[in-house]
Amino acid sequence: MEDASVEVLREHFNAAGDAVRVVALVSPTCLVCQYGAGVVRATFELTPAPALRGFAVWVPMMSADDLAEAEREAEGFADKRVAHLWDGQREVGDVFTKTLALVGTAWDVYLVYAPCVRWEGPLPPAPTFWMHQLPSATAADASRLFVPRALARQVRRLLGENVNEVTADQALLLHAKGLSTVRSSRRRQSLEELGAAAGGQ
Repeated sequence: MEDASVEVLREHFNAAGDAVRVVALVSPTCLVCQYGAGVVRATFELTPAPALRGFAVWVPMMSADDLAEAEREAEGFADKRVAHLWDGQREVGDVFTKTLALVGTAWDVYLVYAPCVRWEGPLPPAPTFWMHQLPSATAADASRLFVPRALARQVRRLLGENVNEVTADQALLLHAKGLSTVRSSRRRQSLEELGAAAGGQ
């Protein structure tokens, strides 16, 4: 897995400038992040368009997070359109914090960019659409809480496809595939840490 940096991600991002791009910043052992990453994976599975590209940036936010855990999660999301990056120093997460006006490192966020949006300068561009699964202590907009069907519809809209093709049955499938990626072995530790984060500790 390639090490992430602002320069590396910016280069990948701009090289895919003709495509719709999904950027996900996620912890590899966080239960909620595993769910979100699973929904992104399912969205790619249901959307075979070559003009769709993804960047999964694995950010160490939980005590169990490391490169090996990130690689393990990446193995379950093997798609030639998706690049996996390890943000070991949280450099990428910290610059997205500024773009999204969050408190603390940006993680468990899911951003969609329209074609031709370029990343110029040190900060990432504002996303065309984004959602998150963050507690209120991060100052994240509650109206942007993660909804699998909304993500899939935005991707299809930007690809010029019919958003109504994301049916209720497909929405349930996205949810089910997201749940299927959650690894119960980390359940207790993750919930304890998530509880501390939600309390602003």
